[in-house]
Amino acid sequence: MRMASLAKDKAVIFQVTTPVDVTDTVITAMTNAFFSPKQLTPGAQFLADAVETLLNQDYPRRPMSWVNHLLFFIIALATVATAAWLRPAKLWVFGLGLFLVLVGLCWLNPIVQLWPVTAGFAVFLSATLEVVTMRFVIGLRQGQLLTRYMPQQIYHLLIAMKPNQMSPNTCQQVVVLMSDLEGYTNITGILRDPESLFNLMNDYLNETSLILDSKYNGWLESYVGDMVCYYWPVSEHSAQHTYKNALMAALELSALQQQFFATVSERYTKQFNAEVLQQIAQTIDAGIAVNAGMAAMGDLGPNKGVRKFGILGDPINLVSRMEALTRLFNTEIIIPQTLADIAVTVGIAVRRLGLICVKGRNQPTMLYAMGKHDDPRF
Repeated sequence: MRMASLAKDKAVIFQVTTPVDVTDTVITAMTNAFFSPKQLTPGAQFLADAVETLLNQDYPRRPMSWVNHLLFFIIALATVATAAWLRPAKLWVFGLGLFLVLVGLCWLNPIVQLWPVTAGFAVFLSATLEVVTMRFVIGLRQGQLLTRYMPQQIYHLLIAMKPNQMSPNTCQQVVVLMSDLEGYTNITGILRDPESLFNLMNDYLNETSLILDSKYNGWLESYVGDMVCYYWPVSEHSAQHTYKNALMAALELSALQQQFFATVSERYTKQFNAEVLQQIAQTIDAGIAVNAGMAAMGDLGPNKGVRKFGILGDPINLVSRMEALTRLFNTEIIIPQTLADIAVTVGIAVRRLGLICVKGRNQPTMLYAMGKHDDPRF
């Protein structure tokens, strides 16, 4: 009777096997959860715990579906914003903080809440991967644009610098080459169609000045209309090689220019009529000047505007004046005496033009024409 009274108004569960019998054991959180005793639960105990949980209504609760979806949206939005504005290291700090917050929510109430910790962190990882992939694609595109519109030497120089680091402004010995088309103004008047003008100029640059970069490793200073300017920084251990390299570049550039001018009529037979081709062929020509000296090298431009890396100084000014003198002398290339002495030592033909006071300078400069030995002018 005593046993019956104990069971009155109660559900009694009997286990007819031994507690360690594997035929009646259940895998529960006590078996595989973190910090659990790693034990199987007897079937009778499992049923008793389940009934008790139902009666006490203290089982873990899941947030409503709309709450989960709202949480996922907030996580994704916060992750995208964080990834867009913060560095990668801070993004992962945000992810760790998010994980800890989700875990903390599970224990916020006396009754355990089953917040979507794993799913929420998966949303964070997915949003992070999407933003990182997008930034990678944009960065790749920007890199392609930079390599297309920025000289490769300057690109590698700037890309090696730390973020927010300004390029050093220094005085540097340089060799400067400048070339300008003769008759360019007349050509722009003849070719009124912008597409035709750009096609002609791009073909000209592709056939001529491209070798200054690809073959002679010159640094592009600028294109200004028909004018092209390259320079070579001079180091102490390779000064003679740099001077020779620039002089050889000028010779080959001149040869390519004359070759291009001689074939204009053949190149553009289908694009232009015979009269236009004849006017272009009779007008177009080019001059080249090479100069050396100390120049200021560094950043140029407003702090919050578009900046340019290049050179400033007397070598640029003088080489521009020298190039203009090719219209007055029977030569395509003009160099100063310092480079003429080097040209002679490396077997390049030179011819003295005279002591000339160029525009903008008080002191006269000894100038020389430069060419090949098989040229009758030398």
